Amino acid sequence: MSTLRRQILLAGVVLLAPLGPAFSRPDVPIEGGTTTDPTPTNLLGGNNEVFSLAVSPDGRQLATASGYWDRAGEVKLWDLSTRRLLRTFRAPRGQASVAFSPDGRQLASTGYDYQVHVWNLSKGREVMTLELDGPARVVFSPDGKLVATATENKTVKLWDAGSGKELAALQGDLFRFHCVAFSRDGKLLAAGGGDWDGKGPSQVTLWDVKTMKQVGKLLNAQPVLGVAFSPDGRTIATGGLDGPVKLWDAESFKERASYVGHTGWVEGLVFAPDGATLVSTSHDATARIWDLSKGVEIAQLTGHVRPVRYVVFTPDGKTLITAGGDRTVKLWDPATYKEIATLMNNEGQGADAPALQFIAYSPDGRTLAVATNESTVQLRDAESGDLRLSLKGHDGKVACLAFSPDGKVLATGGADKSIKFWNRATGEEIRTLHNHDGGVGALAFSADGKLLASGDNDKMVRVWDAETGKELAALEGHNASVHALAFAPDGKTLASGAGDRTIKLWNVPAYTEKDTLNGHEGAVRSLAFSADGKTLASASDDGMVRLWGSDGKGVAILRGHAGAVVALAVAPNGKQLASGGADATVRLWDATTGESAGVLTGCSDAILCLTFARDGRLAAACHDKTVKVWRPVKKTATR
Repeated sequence: MSTLRRQILLAGVVLLAPLGPAFSRPDVPIEGGTTTDPTPTNLLGGNNEVFSLAVSPDGRQLATASGYWDRAGEVKLWDLSTRRLLRTFRAPRGQASVAFSPDGRQLASTGYDYQVHVWNLSKGREVMTLELDGPARVVFSPDGKLVATATENKTVKLWDAGSGKELAALQGDLFRFHCVAFSRDGKLLAAGGGDWDGKGPSQVTLWDVKTMKQVGKLLNAQPVLGVAFSPDGRTIATGGLDGPVKLWDAESFKERASYVGHTGWVEGLVFAPDGATLVSTSHDATARIWDLSKGVEIAQLTGHVRPVRYVVFTPDGKTLITAGGDRTVKLWDPATYKEIATLMNNEGQGADAPALQFIAYSPDGRTLAVATNESTVQLRDAESGDLRLSLKGHDGKVACLAFSPDGKVLATGGADKSIKFWNRATGEEIRTLHNHDGGVGALAFSADGKLLASGDNDKMVRVWDAETGKELAALEGHNASVHALAFAPDGKTLASGAGDRTIKLWNVPAYTEKDTLNGHEGAVRSLAFSADGKTLASASDDGMVRLWGSDGKGVAILRGHAGAVVALAVAPNGKQLASGGADATVRLWDATTGESAGVLTGCSDAILCLTFARDGRLAAACHDKTVKVWRPVKKTATR
């Protein structure tokens, strides 16, 4: 348990036992009739490397496979022209291999979950699962009739691509396999690998696909990690732990050449569509381009900072794509050897990333703003997590942020006692507001976007004209730091919550105190109004979520969290409330009655912030430096 999570748990005056076991149904109701898969997408954070790439036959889409043996894996589908994420397919464990069917209608992936997942792209769902005996690599035959798998448990199998029926387990020289490829005419199947302990062979084994008999082998000094056939089928390229890239005659299986240059393992290999060059990628963090007619290196591509695990060309040969251990995908122009773009920009992620403080979806759901304990605010693509803009200007950690209702402006508050307005589209700073005598810890726009409220460690609530930046009111009344703010939908009431365990309601625009709500036994950390403004939800260190009526009286006490509750968010339709806190769970409630609607898990540490997108996506910022996203799906919940 982290230090922060332990502190939050101890801070709660009452540690409540959950109402029941962790939610285990396949779906949790959310968004008034739709449901959400309880396994979240990992939008930010983690250390999932990209292990494999595949380009669709028409060159329009790219598939990336990532993950590890000890965590969930993902296959992401990208539009290469717009470079936007189209869809994410999830798997129980990391995916180390991905392949398009020749007709482009299906995508197959496999890895550390001992399965091949076949995804129908038009339907957007898994349509077939092949059971394996170990971590594997997968490839379609050129005619699309077969699927070949090679596992690290020393098996190579052929499957009927249409029915999923196992056709054969190939016999011959078998060992731990790390790569597999069909020849361009589909007549040969090559699988390469080797035993890491050096006791078994390190080679590529070749089979005649029609007879399913071994017809040759390519011996190597150490395990083979990559194998590729040339477009004319006459040459086989291999790479492995020993570093050299080797070329072999595809008929005699004799070695033709050995290219030396890499200073690390060679894992990725691809021939250019015209067959003139070969590209190899290595754990030395480079991709090297070799002229096959001259047998020399003609270019070295640098840009990755960790092992480059895979490489592919688009069918027209105009774009080269690499991926690897730095969790980025880079696009290159093979004519100039220049980087065109970074498709997955994971800057600011991973174990060395700054701790998260606050997140918020833009009103259109396309951007996720991320505040960290450093001075930079990140604007990221809400689907892919790619970094779009970095907003630099605060001196110290940024504790809170809020989008204007039209989505054009982002307001941020920090430990430097300032509030900054930013142009969301350009990232330019619009203005800075001063007057607070303590760090700013809460922000909220009114529904019409005309007002901004701010709260700070000096116990004050301030209200500003959002257009001019003029301070309109300074509201005194709290006896401790203000942690939470929320405007009622009609804009006539502002609610504030503080470390003094109280909630205060203020009249707007008179800016007089209307009421003080007492009941919490710990600091009030978050507030949210229902869509009709008749109910106010509050979350506290005491482990309680409370619902209050418009008359200031308590409507319900929502019990279930095992520790402090620090985050609230209301679903776009106003019907559901989400809460999160120290117990690393998200609980869903009926926003009016407080009835429990389920529990979402996925964070490994305390939840710091929650935000809904307008389409029902729910994102959580976690203390483990990850952002988890649960997505609604349109089907009836299974009970």
